Amino acid sequence: MGQDGLQIRKRWIFPSAMEKPPFHFIFRMRQRRKCWTNFTRYARVGVVLSMPTQPAKRARKAQRPQSRQPELAVSKEARAWIEKILSVFSKRNVQRWARQTGFVKRSKQLKSFDFLIMMVFTQMASLAPSLEAMAAYLDHQISRVALHYRFSREASEFLWACLEWIMQQSQQIQLMLQTDLLKPFPRVLIHDSSSWDLPPALQTAFAGSGGSASPANCKIHLTYELKRGLLQKLQLTAGKTPDQAFRPELVDQVQAQDLVITDLGFFSLLFFAALIQKQAYFVSRFLIGTQLWTADTLKPFSLDRVLKKATGDAYQQLVLMGTDARLPCRLIGLRVPQDIAQQRRRQLRKAAKKKGRTPSQRHLDLCAWTLLVTNAPDALLPAPKVRTFYRLRWQIELIFKQFKSILRIHHCRTTKKYRMLCELYGKLIAAVIVHSLHGQVNAELWNRQHQQLSFDKFWKRFQERALTYFQASLISLNHFLRSFLRELPKLLKACLKCRQPSRLTSLQQLETVEHLNFEAFPI
Repeated sequence: MGQDGLQIRKRWIFPSAMEKPPFHFIFRMRQRRKCWTNFTRYARVGVVLSMPTQPAKRARKAQRPQSRQPELAVSKEARAWIEKILSVFSKRNVQRWARQTGFVKRSKQLKSFDFLIMMVFTQMASLAPSLEAMAAYLDHQISRVALHYRFSREASEFLWACLEWIMQQSQQIQLMLQTDLLKPFPRVLIHDSSSWDLPPALQTAFAGSGGSASPANCKIHLTYELKRGLLQKLQLTAGKTPDQAFRPELVDQVQAQDLVITDLGFFSLLFFAALIQKQAYFVSRFLIGTQLWTADTLKPFSLDRVLKKATGDAYQQLVLMGTDARLPCRLIGLRVPQDIAQQRRRQLRKAAKKKGRTPSQRHLDLCAWTLLVTNAPDALLPAPKVRTFYRLRWQIELIFKQFKSILRIHHCRTTKKYRMLCELYGKLIAAVIVHSLHGQVNAELWNRQHQQLSFDKFWKRFQERALTYFQASLISLNHFLRSFLRELPKLLKACLKCRQPSRLTSLQQLETVEHLNFEAFPI
């Protein structure tokens, strides 16, 4: 240490022609700091005056502003709901359902609770586990052959009773998302269906539509409640059953002031009329070809002629929909970019060619617009936000994606009907549990910190820990509950959505202000 606090240290000074030292020079200098003689031809020793490095780094680090991330923790209310969700399967209730369905008739080696959690967690942790693997998970409490015979009709009814119980208990959750646009609606229900092929031997249980696909096909109908993040209703049907057949059951779920979002597969004037009669609201794509009438003059309304004259980027009109029904609603047209319009026309021509048809020019012209209909007044659902509300329907597509990519409900390697049903019900029980947890934690983070929990990340982190949760559940339910709550802060930190100003999330889009140039009728 020299005068004035300066530190004297040695430095290798390279010739000016050599911009960077050879790689082997740097590597050997790091590995053999005392062997200087081999490198004299590359550099010479000089003396440099500099300030001590470590105190300077610490001083600069202390001067930097500390951007502390808010602590990720849930409130006592949310924690209580999480404990209630995870402790929904008490061993006493599970034993009662097993006896009611006939799954357990007398004391045996395989306990009903162990069978339940095995079908829930092992199906998530591994792809189509074998009977030998399932028996190994249970520490060989039962042999592979004996386990094969336990997949019976009574076992499927037992797991279905557990599925209905947890869905019923999840409906008691009250914590929900708080946003200004969603506040007028007690519930926002999004409904859709998804199907997948099964082995042909299962045709008698789930018949397909025929054609080039498998003769066996399974379809799942799902209603997702957005504000609470819950799977409201689940139903399995044969693949050949049309979506329109599910309309009456969907209407039974709806209450007054609810908002229902569906796609074109559920477009029906009778369905919309039933929702209006229940004083509920709907948002749907408009089915081209449906007769329209102007609400004020009661004259036929030619949509394609009106939109040809439009010069703005948006159009809104009060219409009556249907020749006989004449349902009052708002028709909202939103112009799309030219490349998206051309893509829609190519898809339309391809679909029509597959059916041996030719699309009409009217249909091709309307591809330049996104057409939506709703019966919600402008005070509840502003016209610039209708498209944003309809985009919320994509949440159910993400759920189906997790069903198939994480739970792999479309993978079936067995030809036995009841084993397939047991595996499927176990996966759906896991789905209800995970979505109930995600809905509560996501609502808590959004309401307090305006942060969101990623669907995809939460599913993957839960899948990674599935076997750990399974082993903890075998010990006791309290042990599983304590282990999950102990690692909950780490789980939340790993599953947060990244903030991207150029790509807003669905909830962030609801809070943004959109300015669209709506043209008034007549044009």
